[in-house]
Amino acid sequence: MTSDPMIAQAVGLLAFGVGITAFWQRDDQRFRMQLTAFSGIICAHFFLMGAPAAGLSAALSGVRTLVSTRTRNLAVMLGFMLVVWLVGLPKVSEPMQLLALIGTTLGTFGLFRLQGVPLRLCMLIGTLCWLAHNIWLGSIGGSLIEVSFLVVNGITMVRLLRGKALAG
Repeated sequence: MTSDPMIAQAVGLLAFGVGITAFWQRDDQRFRMQLTAFSGIICAHFFLMGAPAAGLSAALSGVRTLVSTRTRNLAVMLGFMLVVWLVGLPKVSEPMQLLALIGTTLGTFGLFRLQGVPLRLCMLIGTLCWLAHNIWLGSIGGSLIEVSFLVVNGITMVRLLRGKALAG
């Protein structure tokens, strides 16, 4: 952990704020860009907290999200999924840990192949996987951020659906 835990926690709170505002976005590209920023900030938080594995995972998520702003190439998506499973599966010692890999895989699929409400729905299901994992793990902060993502993402989905209903 950093010599000043207040700095680490401040960075974590900043990540939380950026993550929440990402899920408020109705524009898919802005959503992806803010999610990339969230990943970078939460990566720094994890490293400052002395959790390099989580930091590396967040960095990979950030790269994946940034790449998804430039391409929706199936091979690129499959490459990210393969890396998640090749790196993550050997570290799984309990079946519940698979939920983290499944959640990440769903997020990857959504970011590369979906748009609008289907993208948000896929992210919501991935968030449910992460939430169940974090509750099982006993991670209070991780659980709170996932619950927040669920709520904000659900509200955004309703806003998107209402916008389609009014336009149609």
